Amino acid sequence: MLWGTVMGAWEAVVEFLSEESYLDDVVEFRKVCEKFPKFVKYVETTILDMLKEKLVRAWTLDRPYCAYWQHNHKQN
Repeated sequence: MLWGTVMGAWEAVVEFLSEESYLDDVVEFRKVCEKFPKFVKYVETTILDMLKEKLVRAWTLDRPYCAYWQHNHKQN
């Protein structure tokens, strides 16, 4: 049961719908795993820290309208 909860929270992190939901999902993942601080630190340092930019970039490339909006939004 716990494993399913942890995996559900992890799947939400890697299958996020927007950058904001990614951040919300990471917070939820941390909350679900708060009893395992070493595990959370391991996941953050080995996966999340290194992949956050790539995950967000992949998400925006998969949804070109988001990349367009982000690019134009930064220019204004």
